[in-house]
Amino acid sequence: MTDTRPIEITPPDLDAPLDKPTLRDVQRTALADLLQLSKECSAHEAELEAKHQQSQADSRVKLDKSVLSAEHRLETLHKQTEAAAEDAARRLEVEYQHELRKIRDNAAHRRTVANAAYDASKSDVKKKFDHATWLADSVLEAAEVSATQTYRTEIEKQNEQAEQLAAIEADAAHLVQKYGQEPVPVKLLPAITTPVDKPQYDEARLTADKQIQALHHLSIARLFTGITPLLIGLLILIGVGVGVQYHLGTAELNVKQLSYAVGGAFVGLIIIGVALKVLINTKIKKTYGPLRDAVAQSCAMLDALANQAKARRAEEVRLATAARNADVDATRQRFAPVQAKATQVREAAINNAEAEQQSMTAELERRVKEKRDELARRKAAQLEDATKKSAAERSRLSERFSSDSTEVDARYRERRADLQRRWREGIADIQAPIGQDESPVGSSRDWRAFERAWKPPTAFPATIAFGSLAIDLKRISAGIPRDADGELALPDQFSVPALLAFPSQASLLIETDPEGREQALGVLQMAMTRLLTQ
Repeated sequence: MTDTRPIEITPPDLDAPLDKPTLRDVQRTALADLLQLSKECSAHEAELEAKHQQSQADSRVKLDKSVLSAEHRLETLHKQTEAAAEDAARRLEVEYQHELRKIRDNAAHRRTVANAAYDASKSDVKKKFDHATWLADSVLEAAEVSATQTYRTEIEKQNEQAEQLAAIEADAAHLVQKYGQEPVPVKLLPAITTPVDKPQYDEARLTADKQIQALHHLSIARLFTGITPLLIGLLILIGVGVGVQYHLGTAELNVKQLSYAVGGAFVGLIIIGVALKVLINTKIKKTYGPLRDAVAQSCAMLDALANQAKARRAEEVRLATAARNADVDATRQRFAPVQAKATQVREAAINNAEAEQQSMTAELERRVKEKRDELARRKAAQLEDATKKSAAERSRLSERFSSDSTEVDARYRERRADLQRRWREGIADIQAPIGQDESPVGSSRDWRAFERAWKPPTAFPATIAFGSLAIDLKRISAGIPRDADGELALPDQFSVPALLAFPSQASLLIETDPEGREQALGVLQMAMTRLLTQ
């Protein structure tokens, strides 16, 4: 049962001095020392880390500078080696080009000399050949001129004779027309294919001349040209009339007798004229026909003679051309061995020059290749030596850096061990007062057991717990160096009661939003309850 006896509570002496610190004061002092220790260790650790990193950075910068300097020297040495090798290669190339130019110039000079000798021989042969050809051409030209002149003379004579024949034909046609007959053109004969000589033409021409002369001498035919027949007939009639009148012996005209006489004479004249005309026409035909045949034969012979003259001229020109070509061929055959020998001499000289050029060029290229290979080996050896020296220097720099880094790390570990020792000792000193609170965070009270065991207090407590304070050592000790095991002998997080010192420093003020008013009142009621029940 619950004890209902009146409780006598001794009120605290508010004027009594506080000689002994309360648990709240001890905890607060311990927490302040923990924060101060954490702050000091963090600052010291940060300084230690900064110095360590700065030392490593300085060593690295020193190493990088030294390595960079070594690399720069190596690069400079490489460039100098490359430049020297390039300069030597340029000088070698200049020397090679100079020697090669000399070889080529010598070969070109020898080819020029060979070509000059060949050209001189060829020019001399050509000059002689041209002179011989000129002589042959002159003979040919003279033969052509002679043949042409002879042909032209014959043609001119033949043209003259053709004109004469044309004149004879025209004269005959004129006479025939004058004699009262219609002229007939000379019929062209087929071309004569057999050879014709001059006597044959002269014979035909003589025939034509005789016939034209005979045609001219037909005097009886002239009686029937123009008014001659009328005059003759008139004179005969007059004569008959005069004869009749004379025969009559009278002066008186006997018209009847005259008419009979004149009429009979007129009829007789007509009969005689017709008979004479027939006779004359027959004579003309017998003369004009052979004349035309003789003229046609003469013209055909003239054409044949012209063709023969043309053929003779062509044959003479052909023979002269053949003789000229034979002379030229003979001259060419005479100079061909000379020209062939000159060609052989030139080709041999050029071949020797080219062979010597190739040999000298090959020897020059061999020497240049040996020098280039020597330059390449020297350059490679220099670069390899520079690279080895640079590698050795970098190795020494790396060893020095490793030694400096080892020394820096040793100092860092020593200083960090001192800091860890200070941290452990400080935590050990602070753990005791903080560990007096045995109430873990989040613990709950067994109120039934409390009610059964609870007895009213007889005095007011020195402190009143109104809550708990969570201590997170991970956050407080963040950045603090740990032991080799990496953990301290404290929990990472624990709780201590939030206390009010009573009767001094017993004021409690809770600031909250309207939404937290009920919770704040609960905290105040809980504090008052603890004040009465603890």
